[in-house]
Amino acid sequence: MSFAPRGAPQPPPRHAPQAPTSRERFGPDQWEDKPRAVKTAAEAGIELAFSHPSFDLRLLLHFQPFGGAQGGSSKLEIEKLRQAKDSDAFKNYDKGSDKSIRGPRRDALKGRADAVAHARRLAVSCSHRV
Repeated sequence: MSFAPRGAPQPPPRHAPQAPTSRERFGPDQWEDKPRAVKTAAEAGIELAFSHPSFDLRLLLHFQPFGGAQGGSSKLEIEKLRQAKDSDAFKNYDKGSDKSIRGPRRDALKGRADAVAHARRLAVSCSHRV
């Protein structure tokens, strides 16, 4: 997420708590109030990027869009992945701890260009965007 072109003058931070430098980790565990964290980073001239830690969500996005608030569990994403159209190779995904991406599962992911569009749509819907 970019706030200003590189090299553009940045306004001085106002009332900002100690913001991390560009080389420090700016993780979700450090900030309970994410909108304030995004604002603080912008004021400090720090560019942010959020990622979703769920590998299962990333797999699901190869087959269909997904949105809405997520609570840290991948149960819903896994169930949707098992039921997604053209995802037959994932019918038993995560049953018996099998999350492998080999053979038919790897092949099912190839050439699925919609994954990027689905991920971008999910990012646009994020409530923490600026």
